[in-house]
Amino acid sequence: MLFWVVIVLQLALAAATLWLVVLRARVLLLRAPLETATFCEALATALEAGRPQLALQLARACEPAWGAQLARLALAGTKGHGPANGDQGALENLRLEQRRMAFDHLDLLRGLGRMALPLAFFGVIGNLAQAFGASDSLEALRQGAVATRSLGQATATFALGFTTAVFALSAFSLLRARARALERDLERIERMVRDADLRPA
Repeated sequence: MLFWVVIVLQLALAAATLWLVVLRARVLLLRAPLETATFCEALATALEAGRPQLALQLARACEPAWGAQLARLALAGTKGHGPANGDQGALENLRLEQRRMAFDHLDLLRGLGRMALPLAFFGVIGNLAQAFGASDSLEALRQGAVATRSLGQATATFALGFTTAVFALSAFSLLRARARALERDLERIERMVRDADLRPA
């Protein structure tokens, strides 16, 4: 009975981990990314030529990538040297929202990974104690049936927990690195637009 309780909990933990990884990967690897070097080069060329409208069209063409959204909002309200006060507030809100979305649920993913191994060890210890501590199983134990079954269940419990933990913590590390890289890219794009001379040539 204990084996099945632990297995069900582990399967629920593994399913939650997989769902969370897919959800975060969809945002960080599919929705948010932008070829930052190429985009910044094209954006810089348009801005240096004194053509903010061309830069704005470029940003709109690359949406819904986050960097393009940020550049588009920064360029859309430009008057003279930069965004007006209202547009600056909207830009700040977008930047904070993008940062929140980049790191959203990553701590939860790390927590699921850290829960998986203790749960696995609990299952292993519980299965072994149940098998070798039962007074009415001496005959079966002598024949090796209970010991064999117990070791098999303990191995399955540990393998599932270990796999879930490694998957969750590895995914957390990769997604966190991607979120930090994305944050640096957004700062680079924002700084480029902010520092550009947006007056017509």
